[in-house]
Amino acid sequence: MIAERLHSVVSVLLQEYKVLDLAKRFAALQARLNASVASPTPENAEIYKTALDEFESGLLTSATINFVPSQQRILSAIGGTDKVGTGLFHRIDALLNENQITPAHALAKMQGVYEEFVQFQATLERLSRSLVDLHVGTEDPSGETYELGILIPKELVENDLDGLNKELKRLDQHLRTFAEIVHADPKSLTIRSLGTGSLEFFLDSPAEVAAAVMIAVERLVALYKQILEIRTIRKGLEDKKFPPGTVKLVKDHEAQLITDELDTIRDEIITENYKSSDLARKNELKNALTSALKYIADRIDRGVDFEARPPAPPTVPQTSEEEGAERKPSEGPQQHAAIVSKSGSVMLGLQRSTTPVLQLLDQTTNDSTEPKKE
Repeated sequence: MIAERLHSVVSVLLQEYKVLDLAKRFAALQARLNASVASPTPENAEIYKTALDEFESGLLTSATINFVPSQQRILSAIGGTDKVGTGLFHRIDALLNENQITPAHALAKMQGVYEEFVQFQATLERLSRSLVDLHVGTEDPSGETYELGILIPKELVENDLDGLNKELKRLDQHLRTFAEIVHADPKSLTIRSLGTGSLEFFLDSPAEVAAAVMIAVERLVALYKQILEIRTIRKGLEDKKFPPGTVKLVKDHEAQLITDELDTIRDEIITENYKSSDLARKNELKNALTSALKYIADRIDRGVDFEARPPAPPTVPQTSEEEGAERKPSEGPQQHAAIVSKSGSVMLGLQRSTTPVLQLLDQTTNDSTEPKKE
């Protein structure tokens, strides 16, 4: 991880602790549980339940829920996954619902979790002060520029420069296709920063390109999950010795679903974004987009994560109702920000299969030729 990205994550965590007042809520929860154990009355039990609900509701509004994969990796690397947000929620929930746990034992375990929480917060505060003293800034998208992240497992490029060079050429080719479709400048995107761990590339991207790419990623992830479900059904039929013809029908349906959904995604992205009257170029871009979608699908299959982050919304003066009414949400940058905010972390929690899922789509992923203009 790079220091600026670490600093950004630390800043989000400290801001969350401050705004949600998590330390105070956790301490109150501890006190209510202690009172309930010392004097197990219905009143104390109700007060404890209220404190637990307040604390857990704060955790479930955590900004970390919307962390993109690279931010989640940083959170995991610094040992914070189970000390904030849903991670802490599930940890406490599992503790309190542990079989045969006594109230006194639960109190002792809760005290241990609370001490870890307080220590982690103190560590973050010291780290933040040190980073500021060392003049290490934060790294977040700003202005009108979005951040598009691609996290590539080193094994995918055979961990050498030649493999990396070929992969980046393919990536650049397909991103240029998206840019031309949405009428952005189809030039090579600027490298914003590089990460470590896997081969992590963070690019400055126009809003339209980031939104279009993440729409494609979101739809392909949904297709990936759907095919996994069908595979489970097919395996169940095989295990139950259904006739081979029945199993083949399911397999053929799976293949057709992949083909049909790929065409649907392509056509929707073209229809929504490409407004030029040049029909010949439109057909060329449809073919190029098919190749780009196959590339993304194949890379998802092989462990690549795609993510995006919008810039912080600008502070603007309030407008009158009439002025606001003149501007449709679909015509402003809010639409792209909403898409990226929703889809930017869609790959988090994706349970990948040990065998290829979208292998029917990988036929052109090694094609490094750009779509030709006649």
